Amino acid sequence: MSARSVKVINEKTTERDIWWKRLRNEIEKNAKSLNCNLILGYREVINIYENFVIMSVTGTACKLEKKNKNYM
Repeated sequence: MSARSVKVINEKTTERDIWWKRLRNEIEKNAKSLNCNLILGYREVINIYENFVIMSVTGTACKLEKKNKNYM
């Protein structure tokens, strides 16, 4: 699963932390909608060209279940 955001920035932009948080929340929400509780191989990538920013987060959503203690 992945989430992306494209932004136009100016030299004084300090909102990148907020943008990253929104993308992290989006990928977490998508994982939960698939009944998954874990994201493996999580990765964040940013590409900047002049005043355009493309931010991407990716990972594999999965469900981790607890083992029964009596099971060997």
